[in-house]
Amino acid sequence: MIRGMGLRVEGLVRFYNHVRDSLARGIPAGEAEAFRRRVRDALAAVRAVCGAAGATPEDLPAPSRRAWRFLAGLDLAHLPAPRAAAPAPLPPIALRGMAGLEAHYGRLLWARRERLLADEGERLALAGEIALRTQRIEGLCAERGARPSALSERSRRHYAWLSLLADEACLERHAAALVLAARILPGIEIRLVGAHRLWKRQRTDAGVLISVSEGLLHAPEEVWRELLPWAAAQTGRPPADSALYRFVTSPAFTEVTMRLDGPWDAARIPPARCHDLEASFDRVNSRFFAGGVPRPALAFGRSPSSHRLAWCERARRRIVFSALLDDPALPEEAIDLLMYHEVLHLVLGVGAKNGRREIHGPRFREAERRFPGFAEVRRAIAEFLAARV
Repeated sequence: MIRGMGLRVEGLVRFYNHVRDSLARGIPAGEAEAFRRRVRDALAAVRAVCGAAGATPEDLPAPSRRAWRFLAGLDLAHLPAPRAAAPAPLPPIALRGMAGLEAHYGRLLWARRERLLADEGERLALAGEIALRTQRIEGLCAERGARPSALSERSRRHYAWLSLLADEACLERHAAALVLAARILPGIEIRLVGAHRLWKRQRTDAGVLISVSEGLLHAPEEVWRELLPWAAAQTGRPPADSALYRFVTSPAFTEVTMRLDGPWDAARIPPARCHDLEASFDRVNSRFFAGGVPRPALAFGRSPSSHRLAWCERARRRIVFSALLDDPALPEEAIDLLMYHEVLHLVLGVGAKNGRREIHGPRFREAERRFPGFAEVRRAIAEFLAARV
């Protein structure tokens, strides 16, 4: 299982991940002795490999060294019992025809944009029709014992786009954006779509089609006047200090794009061993954001990194923590501070200064320091890392 190459011990981090996953599930009584034996054998093999190289496990590269310390520090006499059995998660549901459904309503919205903007009755009728479509999708999921959160990523985004337009107010705003776009760039068909990319230009039999992110639903006219000529000409990109990029780092853009990511199935998130990330998010959300931030996907990663402790994947609405932090020695307040930091990224987005992206600008740093005991908790994190790196 493990062999040495200089001071590299192959398989050690992989074995660490296996052990960590096993502990998260719990060790059945009939398997406890075999589990202890595997851990002891792995530790003995690491000592032997390092000894043959005239070194100790503390001389290993950081990931292997952290895995070694975790395994060597396990209390093998008191292994966690298995958790209550949970049903195996269903595979993602990919519904056929979802892309075609979005394309159908994209064409319809473009063709009827002026009538939809002027006539509330027509908007209500179309919103009701789209709502019936979303209910049908929910019914197809229910037939498989699941919810829309179990859809594949692509199907989930199509569903989320339809759900957005089932709201009559969003449908009105969508029509208004299309009317504005048609006035700015006459003769070219425009669509607002649920895709991740900001814009896309393509040729069709009817001419040129420009697809724009639905995240621009609430963009002011100056943003559209910057975006559409660039998108139509496909010449370069707007500068980072443009009105367009100022808008795409705003809460108005972030709120819509978060909705377009669709619902997430919490049952698909791997279980933690020590710290409950959902409980941490709920504490942070309630304390600092009045409970107004929709819960993203939360998980510990598989790598025990000490350099990248936590990160926010805004496009996927996911916050991931280093596996190194799933340790009872790290205080709960430290998890909450890191959680607060990443939720701030969700809420504040990315700024721009002097033509460059600004991730941790003055506004972000000022908000981060509002965490009670900020300096003391940071010191606790540093002490935790110093003992394990």
